[in-house]
Amino acid sequence: MIHFRPSSLTSKNEIEAREVSIFRKLCEYLSIIKLDGKSNFLPKGVTTVSISELKRLNARKIGNASYSFLLSYRYQKHLQQRYLVLKIYGESLDPVLKKYVNNENFKRCLKEFQVLKGLESVDFPAPRALLCETDSNVIGNPFMIMQREEINPKSIFNINSFAKNLATLHSLDVDKLGISALKAPKDTYEFAKECLIYLKLYLNLYPKHSRGLMKDFEFAIHWLESNVSNNSCPKYCLLHGDYRARLNTILTKDGRMLVTDWEDAQIGDSIYDVGVAYVRAQVDFGKKSADRFVQEYITHLDEDISERIDFYKIVAFLRLAVTHSSVLSAPLRAYEIRGTKALLLFPFLRLPLISKSAGTDLDVIWIENFKEFIEENLRR
Repeated sequence: MIHFRPSSLTSKNEIEAREVSIFRKLCEYLSIIKLDGKSNFLPKGVTTVSISELKRLNARKIGNASYSFLLSYRYQKHLQQRYLVLKIYGESLDPVLKKYVNNENFKRCLKEFQVLKGLESVDFPAPRALLCETDSNVIGNPFMIMQREEINPKSIFNINSFAKNLATLHSLDVDKLGISALKAPKDTYEFAKECLIYLKLYLNLYPKHSRGLMKDFEFAIHWLESNVSNNSCPKYCLLHGDYRARLNTILTKDGRMLVTDWEDAQIGDSIYDVGVAYVRAQVDFGKKSADRFVQEYITHLDEDISERIDFYKIVAFLRLAVTHSSVLSAPLRAYEIRGTKALLLFPFLRLPLISKSAGTDLDVIWIENFKEFIEENLRR
């Protein structure tokens, strides 16, 4: 028998009719795949499956959606329960993926699942993936189910562990992880060249920027073009793609730091991850902490990264500045990313009081950080 219990939902977090429908379909799907022998986390002989305690984990109404839920089933007349996470892959917010990659949500789902299974095989601290379904006919989009981790709300972020985890990731033998969805660049310069090509496409797809900021963007592109030949990578490795403390790591009750959200994973130059993490940490924790992160990372490696780190810092700063400028420069983009309030207040989003009210204050901060970095490092 198949049961779905929406009555367990709290009034504070009412699930929309579409979301209730998704979980009804998911409940039926889990029962069917058990009967077909396709499930590897439900034991043989399950007779009843039910889902309850639905809770949305992210507030964004576009892009991916994540939910926690309680899966209950009877096995040999005993009730078994597991807390799980459902991640549904919606249309990517990345304009390059949307324009140039077919079935990009299918590919992100499959890639992240393979990455998590590969990392599980070497005991790297990441969520445990249980099931991947790329058929959009099941609930409307590709999805993955993971084990839910208990988060420690009182834990203190440790930048040393943050750096060590990244160094450990980059030391893994990617050939032994079994990630068929990822391909290594062809030669030692290919990854740096691909980063430059991507940024040009990204900038062209977000063409509306202030004249002064556009000059800075073009200046950064020109600098990257002039220095791409100096960024040969001695050994490619698995990259997280968006390594960030506040969004993509969680501290569990048993003291582990888990690295989450692997949909941007790729095979490339390890210093790309370092550059992304550096610029994120600079805004999240300040420049001193960001510099300390890089130093801690270096202590775990026997490699000189001094010639490549500036290149990938600029790659990260430029992409983020273009992203956040697009919010402040186009009403539809402001609505897509920040919601109705940003659309209504659009002409005034750069003003301090308005930007804070509309949730675009970080967009302003990212642009200012980019401009400061350009002045301090490229226009010397």
